[in-house]
Amino acid sequence: MLTLKANQKNLHRTVCAELKEKVSLQNSEDTAIEKGHGRLEVSEYHVVNTEKIVSEFPDWPKIKTFGVAVSYRATKYGRDSIQYCYYISSANLNSEKFAIAVRSHWGIEKKLDWVLDIAMNENDCQIYRDSVAESLACTRHIGLNMPKIHINRNIADSLILILFIFMYFEVSFFLKPKYL
Repeated sequence: MLTLKANQKNLHRTVCAELKEKVSLQNSEDTAIEKGHGRLEVSEYHVVNTEKIVSEFPDWPKIKTFGVAVSYRATKYGRDSIQYCYYISSANLNSEKFAIAVRSHWGIEKKLDWVLDIAMNENDCQIYRDSVAESLACTRHIGLNMPKIHINRNIADSLILILFIFMYFEVSFFLKPKYL
C-alpha cells in the first residue's frame, strides 16, 4: 500500500476524480467512529475498480486497488475538518480489507515518525548537501533496526554500537561529530 500524492499529477488527478464521484454517490461499506480527547472522528473507506484507470497509465500495471480514506473530524472547539487520503495497492482489496490496511499503515507510520522526529531529532537536521541527507536517513533507519537484530546483546550495548556507527558515518562524510 502506498499513499498517492500529487507528485504523480495525472494519476492523482484521475484517481481523485473517480473516487470523489464514488464518495459523493454512496455511503461507505466500512466506517470507523472514534470518540475521545475532545473530538469525534468518522472515517470512511472507499475503493474503486482499477481496470479503467490502469489502462490509461501503463507505468502502473500492477495496481489492483485505488482507495480513499475520508476523515471527518469535529472538535469541541468547533474546528471541523475533512481530509482525503488517496492510496494505491498491488493487492486486490475490498472496502473492509482496505480499511484495515490503511489503519495499520498509519499505525506504523506514526510510530516510525515519532522515533525519527523525537528520539533522533530528524526534523532538526539541516544537512542538504549532495546525498548526505539520504545517507543520514539510511543511517537512522539502521540505528532503529540494530537493537532488533542483535538478540544476543542487551539494549544498552546495542545503543552504544549504534552510537559508534553514527560517529563513523559523520566522520566519513567530513562532518564534525557532535558526540565527541
